Amino acid sequence: MPENADRPDPVSPGLVSILINNHNYGAYVVDAVRSALDQTYPHIEVIVIDDGSTDDSMHRLAEIDDPRLLVVGQANGGQGAAYNAGWRLANGQHLLFLDSDDLLDPQVIEQALAAFGPETVKVQFALRVIDAQGRLTGRIHPPELDTLGFARMVERYGLYAGPPGSGNLFARHFVDAVMPIHPESNFRSGADSWCILMAPFYGAIASLARPGGSYRVDRPQGVDALRVIGNINAQPSANMAKSIECTQLVFDALHDAGRIDRRQPALPSPPMLRAWVLARLHGQLDRTQPPWGGIPGVLTILRSVGGWQAYSHRKRVVYAAYLLVCRYLPPMMARQSLRLLHHVGIR
Repeated sequence: MPENADRPDPVSPGLVSILINNHNYGAYVVDAVRSALDQTYPHIEVIVIDDGSTDDSMHRLAEIDDPRLLVVGQANGGQGAAYNAGWRLANGQHLLFLDSDDLLDPQVIEQALAAFGPETVKVQFALRVIDAQGRLTGRIHPPELDTLGFARMVERYGLYAGPPGSGNLFARHFVDAVMPIHPESNFRSGADSWCILMAPFYGAIASLARPGGSYRVDRPQGVDALRVIGNINAQPSANMAKSIECTQLVFDALHDAGRIDRRQPALPSPPMLRAWVLARLHGQLDRTQPPWGGIPGVLTILRSVGGWQAYSHRKRVVYAAYLLVCRYLPPMMARQSLRLLHHVGIR
């Protein structure tokens, strides 16, 4: 893994770089920029990488008059290319990769910086879920944050209970050690997993006690909430395939850097199992068939959920029941049972 590749610019002590990747989110990107510029922490630069938008994004961004804002357009190359471009331009001692449809609370950078210690490489915070119109849904993403054992969780599951890209403030020395994301072409989406999954192997991670921003779920009207995982609009099979691909590339990079012995997770994570069973219920397992069935499948579910430390004991029991029902009952019966379980602990 190249260290400090293509990073000739000096780092400015005390400066925080908020890097926004945008592609055709003109309806949201100005709000994202303003939430970054409106931080109570005064030493901020905001860099927007517009990844080949064909909507009015660039026109809207041009109307923002602030010397702390830099907007750069590039040919469409995907999220990984936008992350790499933003990193190369950033001068901050700390970096946050903000999605162009998400928002930051005004105090969150100040609060996150206060949580950094000498060994900390990342401070994370949960995000309130909002809909396409910016209205609160009442949910938090993720519902629980891990506080210990991050590296162990990555090795076991290829995941830990942490927020998506917009909920992470990274130390610059860590980001420089693992960037650029490569190969860019494989990270047209899912680029946030690169730094998120590598962070536990380079230092400590701290978590804020309260949400620090908003995560937009752009869900089309009329879509059954039980069909939607995250904000992928009822396409769990495609999402699973992409998640598996990105996780494998991160494991390969960590292994090649001598940070991890494994080249793949030991178990599928509970969120991945949830994606599999929902895809099964809706006939969307066209590209990613679940590699478990029968008694081994039951054991896989129990081992996976049993070791997921972010869940309480009660939620582990409920979640295991949820997965077993969805996996092994006939689809029509499973859907009815799913609705009942949804009300007793699964969100």
